Amino acid sequence: MEWQRIKERVTEEVLRQLQAEGSSPAKPQQTEPDYISDFLVVVAGPVTEKVAALSQVLAGAGKVTFVTQGESAVLSACGRVIAEGPAEMARRLVKGAGRIVVPSLYVGVAAKVSGLIGDSLASTVLLEAALNGKAVEVARDGLEVPADASWAIRRKVEEILQSMRTFGFVVTDLEGLAADAARLPKVGAAEAGQARATAPARAEVAVTDDYDRPLARMIDHTLLKPEATVEQIVKLCAEARAYNFMSVCVNPGWVPLAAQELQGSDVKVCTVIGFPLGATNTESKAFETAETIRQGATEVDMVINVGALKSGQYDRVLADIRAVVEAARGKALTKVIIETGLLTDAEKVKACELSKQAGADFVKTSTGFGPGGATPEDIALMRKTVGPELGVKASGGVRDYEAAMAVVNAGASRIGASASINIVKRVKPQPTAGKEKY
Repeated sequence: MEWQRIKERVTEEVLRQLQAEGSSPAKPQQTEPDYISDFLVVVAGPVTEKVAALSQVLAGAGKVTFVTQGESAVLSACGRVIAEGPAEMARRLVKGAGRIVVPSLYVGVAAKVSGLIGDSLASTVLLEAALNGKAVEVARDGLEVPADASWAIRRKVEEILQSMRTFGFVVTDLEGLAADAARLPKVGAAEAGQARATAPARAEVAVTDDYDRPLARMIDHTLLKPEATVEQIVKLCAEARAYNFMSVCVNPGWVPLAAQELQGSDVKVCTVIGFPLGATNTESKAFETAETIRQGATEVDMVINVGALKSGQYDRVLADIRAVVEAARGKALTKVIIETGLLTDAEKVKACELSKQAGADFVKTSTGFGPGGATPEDIALMRKTVGPELGVKASGGVRDYEAAMAVVNAGASRIGASASINIVKRVKPQPTAGKEKY
């Protein structure tokens, strides 16, 4: 049985330090109407004027439920306030939330979440969201370190923030949350609920229970062919919703459509930067990153300048990766495609080291358009190099369950694949004429 290994890698992706329990998490009970909200706002810090203002804007756009560490008249005027409750309540709140926002967070609470400690309703909600792959937007304003704080404190806070990013949280600031909220349609809670109920039906995919759910949460469901059509992207998103894959991975031109199709789901929008050659200039990669994030991407997979790496121009490669990381910081996860098929083992190690130094969240094997693809040997080498701090994504040629399990066993915490459904349903792929990309 491969269950234990799958569980270890899934929890590494979502909650890296969680001890494997040997069984799947208990399914949450049916959400009751009282726990359904358009916005679940976790206030685990001070209720400042900016937090109050954001709460009022959200209240004007839908039904808001606040999880706090105490009663607050300011928040009560904007929605329902819950200060305490059991873990079961946390599960139901997360399941019923359309969007989860954390505008105020003390460093102590963040540290507990980072350490997988749920000793309050607020921290338990955040852990539950991470465990279920629910998108969470966290303002880091309350975690700012005083200028005279020691380097050890600064480093620890950054480690906490990096852990939260690794869990899938989007770390931003109050200004960004406020700007995003200002663009929301101004409707009351009743109107918002009605709009949700009468929204046009999306394309749906029939799914049986006979598939590997934990493994599905490790997969970026991918379509990067240049000839991909609107209908194919829509179908890709429908499949991702049905099987609850971690993300869809599409070319930048399809990001707005994917974001629209996946709105309200737990599936993230991933796109590629400088793809597939990585030979574009740094400024172009940074701009492409910022623009695709603005259009709805929450993960970006950038291709390194392979020629610069092989030329020993390590400062140039580092600056290239760092520019993308900075453009995405607090808004999207960054994965660095090193194109293993073109590199020696020493060059693979160097590429991983530079990615880690630049502050990336993942390293990734290949584009699928170069020679070779993901191998267990390369995954093991990359995992050894980056340690537990970064994710490792296996991409290129992973087309069946056995291949997926081989890279998972070697250390992969994410898989990029176009044969995602066959993988999770353990269906053997049919022979194809020519090379199948991704």
